[in-house]
Amino acid sequence: MDHLFDLTNYRIHPTDKSFNVYHFTKAEQADYFETLLIEYKLYFERHDEMKGDRMVYYFGIKRTEEKVSNQLNNLTQGRYRRKFIPDHRLRTFIMIISLGVLLLAIVGFFKTSV
Repeated sequence: MDHLFDLTNYRIHPTDKSFNVYHFTKAEQADYFETLLIEYKLYFERHDEMKGDRMVYYFGIKRTEEKVSNQLNNLTQGRYRRKFIPDHRLRTFIMIISLGVLLLAIVGFFKTSV
């Protein structure tokens, strides 16, 4: 139940509490994360496993290196994230509407306080 609302891609290893296990479902993300781990000279263990019809890539990293490994994980997630609103025109339109509403709120505030 504790994993129901967990939005992270890592957990404490179920049998060895001295390790965090990071998981990725895309090969390019896993390869990039592995490259970062090698570059930062962190000890890790990698395990690739088929889960149903897709491959899952696991990395076991010592919890003593948790701060650095979380930073590398965030870099990996950030590099491969999707844009919240992928269409540039829609994103610009929403920003214009939002700024217009904010401007109306500011003008309304000053009009009522005078």
